[in-house]
Amino acid sequence: MRLALICVLICCVGCASGQREWPVEDAVVGPLEVKAVGPLLIRGFGPPKMILNLDLESEATPVEVARGDTVSIVLTVTNNRTVTQFVDFSSGCKFGFALLSREGEMVAPEPIVCTTVAQRVEFEPGYKKEFRFNWTWDSDNIAAGEYLLRAGFGPYGELCSAPPVILTLR
Repeated sequence: MRLALICVLICCVGCASGQREWPVEDAVVGPLEVKAVGPLLIRGFGPPKMILNLDLESEATPVEVARGDTVSIVLTVTNNRTVTQFVDFSSGCKFGFALLSREGEMVAPEPIVCTTVAQRVEFEPGYKKEFRFNWTWDSDNIAAGEYLLRAGFGPYGELCSAPPVILTLR
């Protein structure tokens, strides 16, 4: 596991100049109002993670959710650089999302099982692809309120993520 983490850190382009980390205390103003910023990593939902030299964007519809509604999530990965970017994954779960409470606790989705096959993914210059996920609010274990939806690399978007989307569960 330690070797896989070291490989990921070595093979991925780290904090590129011009990109910023986004501490949660700077991102949350009042009732989960998120500042508009560029591609970045959310810090504060666990230990700091890597920032890749790729642009990540996420969308979710609807953002006001009633119990039983299904949220469509779109993660867009773009390589706007002039060189190929490589990402080494330690499992088959390359992209994903998580719904996070105000305290940073992951409340959805349910735990998933990933294959242990390590994979290298190549992002050519100009590469742009959308990855789609769905989540249905069908659990009584998740209370109404405001949550951050994080999408990105890793089964729960935890390795590197797009700016979060605020979901209001009513």
